[in-house]
Formats: sequence, C-alpha cells, structure tokens
Amino acid sequence: MMTMTLLLAASCDLRSEVRMDQRTETMQGHADAALTALAAFESEDLEGVRRAGKAVSESPPWAAFPPEARRFLEATRASGLALSKVDDWARAATALGGLADSCGSCHAEQGVVPSAPAGSTTAIELWLAVALRDDARWNQASRGADRLASTDWQARSTALGAELGLIRASGRSEWIGQGLGRHMESHFAAATDAVWFLALGDLDGVRERAPLLQHGPHPGLPEDLHPLVGPLSDAAGKLAHVTSVADGAPKSVALAERCAACHKQSGAIGTLTVEDVRLPEMDPVGDHVMAPYLLWVGLLVPSDAAWQEGSRFLRLPPELPEGAQTHTGTYEALATRASEVKAQERGALFAELIQTCVPCHTAGDVDVDSGRNSPIRH
Repeated sequence: MMTMTLLLAASCDLRSEVRMDQRTETMQGHADAALTALAAFESEDLEGVRRAGKAVSESPPWAAFPPEARRFLEATRASGLALSKVDDWARAATALGGLADSCGSCHAEQGVVPSAPAGSTTAIELWLAVALRDDARWNQASRGADRLASTDWQARSTALGAELGLIRASGRSEWIGQGLGRHMESHFAAATDAVWFLALGDLDGVRERAPLLQHGPHPGLPEDLHPLVGPLSDAAGKLAHVTSVADGAPKSVALAERCAACHKQSGAIGTLTVEDVRLPEMDPVGDHVMAPYLLWVGLLVPSDAAWQEGSRFLRLPPELPEGAQTHTGTYEALATRASEVKAQERGALFAELIQTCVPCHTAGDVDVDSGRNSPIRH
C-alpha cells in the first residue's frame, strides 16, 4: 500500500512537472513571437508582423494551465489572430498594443511576475512594461514624455499603440517614449555634429548626421510651431546632399537660421547671458575648438552672448601645426571681423570661417578620424 501511494505521488509530481514545462514552453513561445513581431514592425516587415501574430494565435491548447487563466490565454490568442490579419501599419501598431495588454492582464490576474532583460529599443521596453505590468520599466522608458504619464494599464496599452504608430508615421523610432526636451537635445547634437564634420572636410560625416533632422513635427511640439518644421527639414535635406565644403558651408548656415527661427517664435531658450555661455580657457587646441562651437551656438540659438564669446576665443593665439602656419593671416583677419560683424552678416562670416578650416586642417595634416571625438560634439 505504501509503495502504491509513493508511486501515485511520484506520478502526480511528474504530471505537475510536465504541465509546468508545457506552460513555460507556451509562454516562451508567446514572448519570442511578440519580440519577433516588434522587430519586424521596426524594420518595416509587415508580413513578418503577420507571421508572428499567427504564431501566437496558433499556440497549443491550454490544458496545462489552471481553468481561471484560460480566458486570458484565449484573449492573447485572439490578439495574435488580430495581429496576423493587419493590412497597414496603423492597425499593426494598435494590435501590438492590444497583444501587450492581453499578456499583462493574464500576468496580473494570476499574480505572475515574469522577468525579462532590457529591450534593445525604447519601443520594446514600453511593450515589455505593459506585458509584464512593470511600473518601474514603464516610468524609466517614458521619462520626459508627458503623453505617456498615465498610471492606468489600459490607457498605457493604448498609448503604446500610439507610440508605435510614430515609427511608421514619422520614420523616427528614436522618438518612441522621447519627450520634447530630449528630442531638442538630439536635434542640437545632430546639427552640431554635421557642422563639425564639415569643418574637418568629412563629407560622409555630414551626410550621416544631417538626415537625422529630416522629419515631421515631434508629437510634443506645440501646433503653432509645426509650420516651421518643414523648412528646417528641407534645409537639413540640402545639407545631407552636400557635394563639397564650399557647397555645405552656406547650407549649414541656412540650417542654423531655420533652428533660430523656431527658437525665436517659441521663446523656448530665452536670452543667454555671457555667464550662461562662458567657458574656461583651456589649452590652445581646446580654445581653438571652442571658438567655432560658440559661434555656431550664437547663430543657432540665436545668442549675441555666445557669438561674442566665440569671437573672443577666436582671437586667442592659435597653435597652428607645422604646414598650416601660412594660414595665420587669414585666421587672424576672420577673428577680428567676427567681433565687429553686424548680426545679419554673421552667417556669411561663419560660412567663410568653415571654408577656411579645411585647407588649414589639410595643410596641418589634422587627423579627421580623431576629430570625431572632439569636445565640440554634444
């Protein structure tokens, strides 16, 4: 009798282990399919999204799960079926949000708290936050984006669908979960990088960074500023097709002027004082780098204080490398003019300065690759 009891107990344990293995296999299949769908969505593979949805909809029977979980699993399967039938990106975005909510509802009802490593993109992090009902993950991924501030999971799943829609509507996956402040910082970094590469004669670097400014209005941008985005994007597009430094210099100024127009209309930056922009003097190379950086800020903000501070750095004696010293006279003349030029003529002088940089760098055998890590960047 004791032996039979032990055998029955062992059999029950074995069945329990088998059921747990089946549950794990099903849940892993859901997770793999969902992440595959998200990756396909981000890479513009609509058929891949549908295939992944089909995989969820055809997941195995729920015999391994407790009865109270099965209605949620049926809802997950239904979400997968909806995803398998999407015929455009807007519906795909909504269906992905619905799938995350189905998963999250099941986890919450069953008191299950799955774990997952950090997603490779903000979009995936937001999706995992909804699917895992992970407040901390959601708050971290959505920081700075007021449109994602809801604490209700149903509202969050809807917001997730809308955020995913941004990828296809704007082509900007990095906007997902991004507040306007972070977006503007990215704008400044991309524009500044493009001009820095232009000064080094690195046209490939310019072509790499300028397209990051080509897009429609960010969802956090006030509507009255939307008409200014198109001209800015057009200016960035022209810079992205630069053919030479002489071609790119005036185009970089045109881009700065478009940025400045938006800043002036919005009043977002305000008036910078000398204290706001003043930087400590460094070694001659560092001072030399800061001069065009501050002049650029003076154009782009726009800011009289930044321009004057840049002209001050420009007047500091440069330490030109051997071979470039024949350009000393040109450099000194530009430095003098920068401190005296009228505001409406600053752009033309900056374009002239950028064109002067390249022959001097070439004559001095400046390493362009090392310039990619210059302190002027970001």
